[in-house]
Amino acid sequence: MNKSVLLLVSLLAALPAWAQFDGLAPALAKLKAATLAQDAQTLVAMTHPKAIAAQGGEEAALINAQESFLNLERRGLKQSALTLDTPTQFYPTKDDWVAFVPTHSRLESKNQVVSEDGYLIAVRPKQDGSAWHFIDGAGVEVPQQIFDYFPGLPPDISIPKKSSKIRLITPWTPSKK
Repeated sequence: MNKSVLLLVSLLAALPAWAQFDGLAPALAKLKAATLAQDAQTLVAMTHPKAIAAQGGEEAALINAQESFLNLERRGLKQSALTLDTPTQFYPTKDDWVAFVPTHSRLESKNQVVSEDGYLIAVRPKQDGSAWHFIDGAGVEVPQQIFDYFPGLPPDISIPKKSSKIRLITPWTPSKK
């Protein structure tokens, strides 16, 4: 068999496996831009319906997102960096593809730097291939919540760790000798 035909057959055979990744990178870029711009409407539109319902509906989710941004502002914090890593594994459930997107953010004020590692749960329906939606892992208190939201997830899934570090910035003044 000709090498180019063999390559084409190999690529076509891999298409169903690659379908789960389709559109994730642009969705993550849009989510990052909305977060840095404090665009609560876009963030709510990209939030998974189960997370919207858990907040009491779309209007309540929008108010929560706006309040989160206002709370940061009141504390004098501004998001200075946000990195969304590409997921390494995609997990099938009955109806969806689920992936964990590690996140790294940095918030700064004049007297502190907050570094946070967390994750987003990226979800896309298997059948219609519609848009990716997200759930912020910060709201997940126990891993069982993830299994409740997405029955059929393999029990050995790898959930990224969450951590937060606060570094206080103290002004330095030279000693008077």
